[in-house]
Amino acid sequence: MIERIQNEFILWWDSILGISPSIIFGAILFAFFTVFGKFVQKVFVKRFDKQTDDKLLSNFLGRILFWIFACIGFSIFLNKVGLSGAVSGLLAGAGVTAIVLGFAFKDIGENLLAGIMLAFNRPFNIGNVVEIDGFVGTVKALQLRSTHLRTFNG
Repeated sequence: MIERIQNEFILWWDSILGISPSIIFGAILFAFFTVFGKFVQKVFVKRFDKQTDDKLLSNFLGRILFWIFACIGFSIFLNKVGLSGAVSGLLAGAGVTAIVLGFAFKDIGENLLAGIMLAFNRPFNIGNVVEIDGFVGTVKALQLRSTHLRTFNG
């Protein structure tokens, strides 16, 4: 019994050593795409900020660019490791998971979508006086999920 366990462990270890160059190369590619995505995000945000004063929209679009590069890097990593079938399974599972989580976190999703719509439509800016849900005050900060309001009485 112990010999069988040792033989299985040796076979497993040999297979790990056999694919370790692919794992290392895939990890390097993933790290490269992640770092490159961060670089592209920073460059995009700087250039977009020069053209417009909309910090919320530039940060949102910069994050999207970063996550696109990170997902591409992760997909390449899985292909290099030999899990190319897992990529299509992950994409299918992500679709199902998105539907389930969409129903579970409906309120959070609504707030996020409202924040995205505010980022693109921009009905008010920082410093404007607005009334939101019965509260009147000055807009101090806009984020994707929240609007920070300072009422007149503090």
